Amino acid sequence: MNWKSIFSMRMLFTSIVVILVLTSCSLVATLSPTAPVLTTLTDTLVGGSTPTDLPYPTPTQIVIVHETSTPMGLTTLGLPSVEAWLSRTNTQSIANNAFTDVQWENELFDNHDMFDSAVSNTVLNIPIDGLYLIEYGINWTANSTGLRIARVRINGAATILFDTRTTVPTPTQMQFTVTGARYLVAGDTIALQVLQNSTVALNLSPAGDLTYIKILMFSLNQP
Repeated sequence: MNWKSIFSMRMLFTSIVVILVLTSCSLVATLSPTAPVLTTLTDTLVGGSTPTDLPYPTPTQIVIVHETSTPMGLTTLGLPSVEAWLSRTNTQSIANNAFTDVQWENELFDNHDMFDSAVSNTVLNIPIDGLYLIEYGINWTANSTGLRIARVRINGAATILFDTRTTVPTPTQMQFTVTGARYLVAGDTIALQVLQNSTVALNLSPAGDLTYIKILMFSLNQP
């Protein structure tokens, strides 16, 4: 093999190496673009708007769990904090076979002035339009006769979270909890009512704040 052939082969080999290197660089650049810098979410999530400072396209409704828990264990970043938690300290006598408003004594948490006992000790006032999580618990003293019924009333008219329980033959106490969601508007009121038909008056037990109501707004979007 003469020197011209050797030179030609070296040139060909060099060209192939250069092409492979350039191709590899191009492929890496295509598959591994510069990662975007994550920024803090500061936009308020309102009625389907999309934050502008997220690095990727986002849906119109975004739910983000905040790192700090609250008495109900959940808040959403970018939403107004609207939450209340009420309970009883003493027993409340419930007459036979008549719906009765639960009267609240303990304001365990209320960051938006939804409860004012000087105006009403049975009503929570909704301050902001939104989708609300509502949870209540009822604890009855022992009685083995009849039904135990509870419901949430909106503006004294509409009924939600209706629940009926039967008693057991030899109870000590009867405890039940109900949870649901409802879209509410500013100015709405909610109240918890109970009914029992044991033929005699029965008490709601205050033990360990087991008779309570909690409410938390978790979305501004109407379903």
